[in-house]
Amino acid sequence: MLCWDPLCTRFALHRAAELVVVRAPADTAPMLQEVFNLDQGPVTLKFPSNLTQDSYEELEAALQLFLRRAQRRAQWNDPAYRARRQAKIARRANRSDDDEAAN
Repeated sequence: MLCWDPLCTRFALHRAAELVVVRAPADTAPMLQEVFNLDQGPVTLKFPSNLTQDSYEELEAALQLFLRRAQRRAQWNDPAYRARRQAKIARRANRSDDDEAAN
Protein backbone atom coordinates (compact mmCIF):
# COMPACT_ATOMS: atom_id res chain seq x y z
CA MET A 1 0.00 0.00 0.00
CA LEU A 2 1.36 3.42 -0.95
CA CYS A 3 0.54 6.36 1.29
CA TRP A 4 1.49 10.02 1.39
CA ASP A 5 3.08 11.54 4.49
CA PRO A 6 2.37 15.31 4.16
CA LEU A 7 4.40 16.23 7.25
CA CYS A 8 7.78 15.34 5.79
CA THR A 9 7.05 15.28 2.04
CA ARG A 10 8.05 11.69 1.39
CA PHE A 11 6.33 8.59 0.17
CA ALA A 12 6.03 5.60 2.44
CA LEU A 13 5.50 2.12 1.09
CA HIS A 14 4.02 -0.28 3.63
CA ARG A 15 4.68 -3.98 3.37
CA ALA A 16 3.54 -6.51 5.97
CA ALA A 17 5.59 -5.35 8.98
CA GLU A 18 8.15 -3.38 6.99
CA LEU A 19 8.15 0.36 6.19
CA VAL A 20 10.19 1.56 3.22
CA VAL A 21 10.62 5.33 2.84
CA VAL A 22 11.37 6.95 -0.51
CA ARG A 23 12.17 10.67 -0.49
CA ALA A 24 10.69 12.80 -3.26
CA PRO A 25 13.35 14.50 -5.38
CA ALA A 26 14.12 18.14 -4.61
CA ASP A 27 12.43 20.73 -6.81
CA THR A 28 14.88 21.99 -9.46
CA ALA A 29 12.58 24.55 -11.07
CA PRO A 30 9.66 26.77 -10.04
CA MET A 31 6.67 24.51 -9.49
CA LEU A 32 3.00 24.83 -10.34
CA GLN A 33 0.25 23.01 -8.50
CA GLU A 34 -3.25 22.01 -9.57
CA VAL A 35 -5.83 20.68 -7.12
CA PHE A 36 -8.90 18.75 -8.25
CA ASN A 37 -11.57 18.09 -5.65
CA LEU A 38 -13.36 14.75 -5.83
CA ASP A 39 -16.07 13.38 -3.56
CA GLN A 40 -13.45 11.15 -1.90
CA GLY A 41 -10.93 13.98 -1.37
CA PRO A 42 -8.53 16.30 -3.18
CA VAL A 43 -6.13 15.22 -5.93
CA THR A 44 -2.98 17.34 -6.08
CA LEU A 45 -0.73 17.51 -9.13
CA LYS A 46 2.59 19.34 -8.74
CA PHE A 47 4.77 19.91 -11.80
CA PRO A 48 7.61 22.15 -13.05
CA SER A 49 6.46 25.40 -14.65
CA ASN A 50 9.06 25.15 -17.42
CA LEU A 51 8.17 21.82 -19.08
CA THR A 52 9.88 21.04 -22.37
CA GLN A 53 7.96 19.30 -25.15
CA ASP A 54 9.75 16.02 -24.30
CA SER A 55 8.89 16.36 -20.62
CA TYR A 56 5.27 17.16 -21.50
CA GLU A 57 5.07 13.97 -23.57
CA GLU A 58 6.56 11.93 -20.70
CA LEU A 59 4.04 13.49 -18.30
CA GLU A 60 1.19 12.78 -20.69
CA ALA A 61 2.17 9.09 -20.94
CA ALA A 62 2.56 8.79 -17.16
CA LEU A 63 -0.84 10.40 -16.55
CA GLN A 64 -2.52 8.12 -19.10
CA LEU A 65 -1.07 5.10 -17.29
CA PHE A 66 -2.18 6.53 -13.93
CA LEU A 67 -5.72 7.10 -15.27
CA ARG A 68 -5.96 3.53 -16.61
CA ARG A 69 -4.95 2.20 -13.19
CA ALA A 70 -7.40 4.52 -11.44
CA GLN A 71 -10.15 3.36 -13.79
CA ARG A 72 -9.47 -0.29 -12.92
CA ARG A 73 -9.60 0.51 -9.21
CA ALA A 74 -12.83 2.49 -9.64
CA GLN A 75 -14.41 -0.33 -11.66
CA TRP A 76 -13.35 -2.92 -9.10
CA ASN A 77 -15.14 -0.91 -6.39
CA ASP A 78 -18.41 -1.25 -8.38
CA PRO A 79 -20.17 -4.41 -7.09
CA ALA A 80 -21.81 -5.18 -10.46
CA TYR A 81 -18.48 -4.95 -12.32
CA ARG A 82 -16.75 -7.06 -9.67
CA ALA A 83 -19.41 -9.78 -9.95
CA ARG A 84 -19.15 -9.85 -13.77
CA ARG A 85 -15.34 -9.97 -13.60
CA GLN A 86 -15.29 -12.77 -11.03
CA ALA A 87 -17.81 -14.77 -13.07
CA LYS A 88 -15.64 -14.37 -16.17
CA ILE A 89 -12.56 -15.54 -14.25
CA ALA A 90 -14.49 -18.55 -12.93
CA ARG A 91 -15.67 -19.46 -16.48
CA ARG A 92 -12.07 -19.32 -17.73
CA ALA A 93 -10.89 -21.50 -14.85
CA ASN A 94 -13.65 -24.05 -15.54
CA ARG A 95 -12.80 -24.04 -19.26
CA SER A 96 -9.15 -24.73 -18.42
CA ASP A 97 -10.15 -27.58 -16.10
CA ASP A 98 -12.35 -29.06 -18.84
CA ASP A 99 -9.52 -28.81 -21.39
CA GLU A 100 -7.13 -30.60 -19.04
CA ALA A 101 -9.67 -33.33 -18.29
CA ALA A 102 -10.24 -33.91 -22.02
CA ASN A 103 -6.51 -34.47 -22.58
